[in-house]
Amino acid sequence: MAKVVTEDIHYKDIAYELRDLNNTEQTYKPAEMASALRPMYMNAYSEGITEGYENGKQNEHNRFWSTYCSDGTGGDWRRKFANPSWTDELFDPPFTKIKATLYAGSMFQNSGIRNGLKKLTEIDVSETNVSKSSMSNFANSSLSNYYPIMKFPAGCDLYLSFAHNTNLVEIEKLVIDETTTFTNTFLSCSRLKNITIEGTIGQSIDFKDCPLTAASLVSVIEHLSDNAIGATATFKQSATNAADWSTTNYNSWDQLIATKPNWTITLM
Repeated sequence: MAKVVTEDIHYKDIAYELRDLNNTEQTYKPAEMASALRPMYMNAYSEGITEGYENGKQNEHNRFWSTYCSDGTGGDWRRKFANPSWTDELFDPPFTKIKATLYAGSMFQNSGIRNGLKKLTEIDVSETNVSKSSMSNFANSSLSNYYPIMKFPAGCDLYLSFAHNTNLVEIEKLVIDETTTFTNTFLSCSRLKNITIEGTIGQSIDFKDCPLTAASLVSVIEHLSDNAIGATATFKQSATNAADWSTTNYNSWDQLIATKPNWTITLM
């Protein structure tokens, strides 16, 4: 092997860089420089593999969601998450809104997702094909304790849409209109406390199983149609008794329901 004469200044430059990279004041002999470089090389190599793995995993994650549900948009969402095998860990979409434009029936029926829907800000199915049964069993018997802003199509029947969802505590906002009907929509929702209504309730509605807060009771009553004829709204009596009316603009339940004389309002 040919011998090469190297000036001392080159070794000094290499030693300076080693000290800088290793954040040390150690001095190095030429024979020690290779062994000082190797750990840095191995660390960089390891970090590169880890970064590549994580990037690859994220790309596969995004590709799955893009393929399975078009990045949160698209037509057919029927039974997309309607299985107990869907869990909070699996439900990790790279989007925050769902926009269905064709079908959405039973989207979350029997779903095992508990807290995962807090990753979403809105589920909009308002432009899907409407029939009386198009939203039936939308989230019947699911395990979720929370739903974000929910936009439903005009004219649909929310038949059993949230029924038997015994973990459900909050629906951030329910967006409906005067033609929406509510057949057993909240049946056995024994923990539902918080719900905000947007739109007008024009058909009979039943919250007899729901321990609604004062704010929720006010939101429902204030959105009852002034034009409805023969409609009934039913509530849980213990909820009205426990309501803290000081947090509202009303002094009592009786004062609140007096604003809707055209409705039959009952307690159970």
